[in-house]
Amino acid sequence: LKVAQLVPAPTYGSPAMGSCMGGVCGGDPSLSGEWDPVRVAAGTWFDLSGLTIYDMVQVRVLKSDRPLKIAIENGTTGKCSNKTVPAVLKEGAMPLRALVVERGKNDNVLEVNALGTRHTMPIPSSASGWVEQSFGDVRIAVRRWPWERKIATAEQLQACELQTEELPLVGAQPYEKAVVVYKTVPKNKDMIFWMPGRNDTFMHSYVVQPLLDAGLDIYVIEHRKNGRALVGAPDGEHRLVSHVDDFRKYLQEINAAMSFALRQKSYEKVVLYGHSTGGLEATLFLREGEARDKITHCVLNSPFLDWGEGGIQELLADNANELTDFLKLINVAGSLEFAVMRETVEPDHFFPGIWIQYPATDPHARTLVGEKVTWGWAAAVSAMQDALKAQTPGKVPLLFLHTDGDEILDGKELGDYARFVSSNVTKHYITGCRHDMLLNHEPEKNDEVLKLILGWLSKEGVKGPGSW
Repeated sequence: LKVAQLVPAPTYGSPAMGSCMGGVCGGDPSLSGEWDPVRVAAGTWFDLSGLTIYDMVQVRVLKSDRPLKIAIENGTTGKCSNKTVPAVLKEGAMPLRALVVERGKNDNVLEVNALGTRHTMPIPSSASGWVEQSFGDVRIAVRRWPWERKIATAEQLQACELQTEELPLVGAQPYEKAVVVYKTVPKNKDMIFWMPGRNDTFMHSYVVQPLLDAGLDIYVIEHRKNGRALVGAPDGEHRLVSHVDDFRKYLQEINAAMSFALRQKSYEKVVLYGHSTGGLEATLFLREGEARDKITHCVLNSPFLDWGEGGIQELLADNANELTDFLKLINVAGSLEFAVMRETVEPDHFFPGIWIQYPATDPHARTLVGEKVTWGWAAAVSAMQDALKAQTPGKVPLLFLHTDGDEILDGKELGDYARFVSSNVTKHYITGCRHDMLLNHEPEKNDEVLKLILGWLSKEGVKGPGSW
């Protein structure tokens, strides 16, 4: 989050904000209509219509004593802009990044900027595999991942035959809802309760059968302003994806989703699984959830237990809740809750990179372009992180997964926070994963992480006849 770009914003529902109250949006009339991801992305370098073919360019830093900025540059004009948003890489910290290149533009080059010194190299063909290139004392490896190589498709997700249950919400706007995505098998006696992260949705088709075979029925909660719960919401609500000023508000639907799951069967073991902000919400449920005593095991995948910015940006984010409380005391907080910390007017490398490899991602259930990260959301995150650090650690067995390839958080530092969640922790630090360690650049990494999770659960006595 670029906290330094924080600017005051109008109040919620005002014309300049373009947000919606009761389904009515101010400002641009298009914001009151249903979210149209193709229209929102129009004019940017990223074409969500599927008519433009993109490949992925993956970069590894093999040798560098300083951070590198990596971008795709081309000299042509047209649908794509002439440069993708750069990714910052550093040897040994974040070893793999993926940028996006439009196929058919022969003058595409990879730009490497090392402290102001600019280098370029041709982008290899997809048949070349990893190609190494040196620029003085900097050495990188580059490969092209072809559009045609998908890890999870919409057809594969549909073949899982997942069911959905819409949960009514009390005190919510008419367009707000929560959705439970689930699949059960009659013989299974255990369950996993899956909590996605911010601006996230369950699209992991390749985990469904292994989890079922391991004796785990699957329940996913996609709460208001997130995932499938966003489908059909006004445009303005999509731009405020996952916004909340207090994570305890989500307990209404999390409690309801857990209650729905527990009514289906009398489960022997209940595994709580959380990724990113969903991991932070999982710690809230362990502390305050109505059925918290039913949780027998917990798995956290890159949980958002600390800000990963470093420097002044992390200092501001860490103290966002205290600063908000202070400004309220002196009556100058105003519309700070909806002040925009970051807005993806131009797509970055993160979501498009996932979309190319995982087209099971429904662009109506994930705001790929145009999302706003608000100060109020950041303050709510910091409040939950503070509450976690102040609590007495629980005793639920915890598998804690983190990675050096985390694009969002400081993966290495993250492991230090596992002790606040539970006194019974098994930690695994895995190299080369994405922020979502089950949504990796390579399917083999997904298999590695899933096998680790199921192996740990099996040792804990959570296993079915088809366990790994």
